[in-house]
Amino acid sequence: MSYGDIKGLEDVTIEFVKAGQFKIMTTDCGNVDVTNEFLALSGQPDGWLYDGVAPDSATVPNYDSASNTFKTTATRGDLIKLGSPMTMYELGVMNKAMDEAVEFHVIIS
Repeated sequence: MSYGDIKGLEDVTIEFVKAGQFKIMTTDCGNVDVTNEFLALSGQPDGWLYDGVAPDSATVPNYDSASNTFKTTATRGDLIKLGSPMTMYELGVMNKAMDEAVEFHVIIS
């Protein structure tokens, strides 16, 4: 059973837009950009998982309001994922879940 199968949780995924920048999009509701709903995770290592563990302070994603993206210095090949729904709730993000980690890759812009 995926998180999205639990009533009330919306599945999201990470979409890379340029080198070191990504947005958070819904997966089953028309790929809507919901990045700004995750502001509470900016700079919070507990809100993210890289290869299954919280990132260090140097690579934790931070929100950039000018581009409405999260920026990170994660390296190519890292698997990036949002924390558990419970952890996100504790940080102020509600009703969202991400089942699958996404491989961090570099986009040449």
